[in-house]
Amino acid sequence: MGGKPGKIMSLFIQKIRLRSLILLVAAFTTTAASVLLPFSVSALSGSEFNPGRIIDDGIFTNYNTMSTQDIQNFLNAKVPVCDTGGTKASSHPNGSGGYYTRAQWGALNGNPAPYTCLRDYVENISTKQNNFQSPNTPVPGGNSAAQIIATVARAYQINPQVILVTLQKEQGLITDDWPWATEYRSAMGYGCPDTAACDTKYYGFYNQVDNAARQFKYYLEHPNAFNYWTGNNYIQYNPNASCGGSVVNIQNPATAALYIYTPYQPNAGSLANLSDSNAGGTATCGAYGNRNFWWYFNTWFGDSIIACGNNEPIMPQVVSMYNPKTYDHFYTAYACEANVLGYKQGYTYEGAMFNTTAVNPSGVPVWRLYNPSTGQHLWTTSQADIDNAKMVGYTQEGIAYYTAPANAPRVTPVYRLYNASTYQHVWDLSQGNAATQQAGFKLEGPAFYSQ
Repeated sequence: MGGKPGKIMSLFIQKIRLRSLILLVAAFTTTAASVLLPFSVSALSGSEFNPGRIIDDGIFTNYNTMSTQDIQNFLNAKVPVCDTGGTKASSHPNGSGGYYTRAQWGALNGNPAPYTCLRDYVENISTKQNNFQSPNTPVPGGNSAAQIIATVARAYQINPQVILVTLQKEQGLITDDWPWATEYRSAMGYGCPDTAACDTKYYGFYNQVDNAARQFKYYLEHPNAFNYWTGNNYIQYNPNASCGGSVVNIQNPATAALYIYTPYQPNAGSLANLSDSNAGGTATCGAYGNRNFWWYFNTWFGDSIIACGNNEPIMPQVVSMYNPKTYDHFYTAYACEANVLGYKQGYTYEGAMFNTTAVNPSGVPVWRLYNPSTGQHLWTTSQADIDNAKMVGYTQEGIAYYTAPANAPRVTPVYRLYNASTYQHVWDLSQGNAATQQAGFKLEGPAFYSQ
């Protein structure tokens, strides 16, 4: 981890799986006028940090949370004015009763002005030419930092918020208004082991962001190939083994990935005095990487955990949620799940669609399946559908809700339509309208029945 001498440095989801969803439980009515309740965040404290569940998979892999412009706006907000010329006073006495300017202090340490803040950084990812030492000089074929982050997030299906938080917890680069070369050189801390110098082949902003995001994805796709994975793991408090550690039950792959990347947990002293405005202080035998990842994510972007619990009642109607970025429709009978989709996954509420049926001998279970390769879900009552879907990469997630049997009185069919070009299904009470037909959807037939 690089830093300026004497300058305090930060030491530092696609779809949600059924019934593994936390935010708040909304009260849905049974009319199409139902709306989500306002989002609220409770105050942070060190006691809330769960070393076994730092961030949920659905958030960690949700690469649609921010557009390029969203990322740029975020960077602008974190550094409204860049101290490009280093004219502000540093915190270092000059021996004459005053303080060095930042430019003076930087020059004394091999990092002269001008300084380029991340909001203004541009790099050609092929030639590696950038504007770090000359912020006003055009870079032919250059991409802004926001463009690089957004592109890499989509390429590896990693939440851009995860990248932003990692840039901050490794180098403080997001909020630094006079960054030094080391902060770009090893921006994500990739290739920088605790026991050796950073590997020069991974130097450079794009190189760091691309390799780190690729590595996160690799961790998720290769379970049990590294020192940490789900289950009980002994995790140290500090690189110094004599500081001790404890057994942590890592509950999900995304949390395991964070430990593979930064293999320490905070001790009690590291979590003391943590609040909404303070990531916590330093402590004897402390380590702060995963603590600060959690703190920055929760204070900047909201809850990193999205679990509703296992006892939430099924609503009387299934509601439709729509993601305008991915064009995906999602159908749920759980208020908490709908809220999470709206607040954390970018979905909008479309309205109530059809009735569910109570869990009784006549209720027909509707199973939900998920294909991690395409990001698509499938809802079906048919065992043949389930078997066929599994053959093309779907996994069975569980019972989503119950519907009426086809021979029940006064039932209304819920139709399934399919688009062979986009591999998407939609469910509707009509057999297809002009909009779905124009979009290329074809009727497959009744999927199940509403009463």
